[in-house]
Amino acid sequence: MIPVRGWVRYGDGSISGKTLLPIYIEGDGDAWKRRWQPSADPTPKKAQAFQLAAADHSSSVVYLGRPCQYLSEVELKDCNPSWWTGQRFSPKIIETYEQLIDQVKGAAGATQIRLIGYSGGGVLATLLAQQRSDVEQLMTVAAPLALSMWSEWHRVSPLMGSLDPLQRGGNHEVISSAMHWAGAEDRIVPPAIINRFVYRQGGVVKQIEGFDHQCCWTEIWPQSLKEMGQGGGK
Repeated sequence: MIPVRGWVRYGDGSISGKTLLPIYIEGDGDAWKRRWQPSADPTPKKAQAFQLAAADHSSSVVYLGRPCQYLSEVELKDCNPSWWTGQRFSPKIIETYEQLIDQVKGAAGATQIRLIGYSGGGVLATLLAQQRSDVEQLMTVAAPLALSMWSEWHRVSPLMGSLDPLQRGGNHEVISSAMHWAGAEDRIVPPAIINRFVYRQGGVVKQIEGFDHQCCWTEIWPQSLKEMGQGGGK
């Protein structure tokens, strides 16, 4: 079993009866120690998706880390580094998140979900949205949605065993209305990579001047959600 840690924030002591559940998915974290050497612990040094989830004032919010993040040294011994490197978007990983989402959705009594993913978490959120029928809305932040183009940009080998959202279809209504945030100064995921996906599959790109891959998404997130009528309106 692939271990994934997550948290739920309870708005009133219970999430029972809520019909829409926002679910945030973390980025790749500290996946590589060196260019060709996987990290022994993929836990992010700065958990961007966690900060976005904390800034979401919805009554209830779910945050999901990525495989083997937030584990102890002993627990990490049972982890396969491929789960946070080449196979980070493999069918096996997708299946793991399908099951997790079904569990938290059932516990919440929710009927629909909103998927929000940061960086690689946005890739995972998009792959999930392409095949689930209960996704009301998809949002990504600084996500390399065209994986083949992203690999070429960084001059690295393609992620063998991983699925590429650009090459997959499904759930056109949700994908074509999705919102994708891009930092104009992002050199890890340049806006052109996000634009390539949107050109092919639809959606809206909101490019923010002066922002890069990490700065300064948390600062604008509550207002961004408010403008979209989401996040509790605070």
